[in-house]
Amino acid sequence: MKLLNSLLVSLLGAGACVNASSIQERTGPKPVTSKLLQNAITEKAYVQSFPSLLGQRGLDTTSITADSEASLTQHSLMKNLMNLQKIASRNNNNRAFGYPGYAESVEFITKQVAKQSKTSSFYIQDFPALWTNVTSISLSIDGVDTFVFGLQYSPSTSPEGVTLPLVLGPTGAAGCSVDGYAGYDVVGKAVLVERGTCPTGGTLAGRLRPAAAAGASVVIIYNNVNAHVTGGTLSAPDPERFVPGGFIDRVDGLPVVERLQAGESVEITFQQTQLIETKITQNIIAETKGGDPNNVVMLGAHLDSVVAGPGINDDGESRLPTTPRT
Repeated sequence: MKLLNSLLVSLLGAGACVNASSIQERTGPKPVTSKLLQNAITEKAYVQSFPSLLGQRGLDTTSITADSEASLTQHSLMKNLMNLQKIASRNNNNRAFGYPGYAESVEFITKQVAKQSKTSSFYIQDFPALWTNVTSISLSIDGVDTFVFGLQYSPSTSPEGVTLPLVLGPTGAAGCSVDGYAGYDVVGKAVLVERGTCPTGGTLAGRLRPAAAAGASVVIIYNNVNAHVTGGTLSAPDPERFVPGGFIDRVDGLPVVERLQAGESVEITFQQTQLIETKITQNIIAETKGGDPNNVVMLGAHLDSVVAGPGINDDGESRLPTTPRT
């Protein structure tokens, strides 16, 4: 491969970043769609970024030739995205680790890098990673069924679920510590709390853990932005300090907040069964045969998607420039 003095490429499975199976909503500028991506990506945009990268490391940039640019065409990039989409479409619209779509993605990329055997070598690295699957979940608020997302790594309820009075938890920074629950009657109840940034534990575990420490039996977190909830993770299992938790849309949470603030009694029924297992997943690691082994540029990208979608903008798009090409 003429592009880099020495290039190591890693296409990573979900286990390399445990949070990969969750989606956090995107705020700010309009999300990049496949149509926008097709109009915006050019071979020049990708190739122009490489001289800067190489120059920062003191590497030779004179080897970036027309051949290098030709290998990073808009057509070839979009073709790979479409192939990843086809894989997802054949596999329940996802390519998540632990599911058939990811195994097919590994096979697809393996075939791609195998075509570059003259200039690069590769191997598949097996490693263990935590896999989760919510097999059943439901939330009823005073008899009204409400959409709820099972927080990744949440403990399960009993198969029949639990019916509990719902109370409000503290807001803002107070919701990040058990001290903030002083004066709140939450023991043995379900707590409704807004998602928010905490010094430790992130925006979800940072809210759930203090409520559980204060005695709550269930924690329902409502979103702090108007985006529809499609994912959410507690980052890692913590059965000693977690209680069953669910994540709901802001549009569903705010009316309940108003009712509770007005002094109404609210009751919920919540059921969740979540499997948490260790499974074997794969990284694909490729390296150019030429170049200086003592001066290596490392590029990496996730290969998997989340269960909620095919993972084309995230993570398929980031994978494109890391696939070895001659």
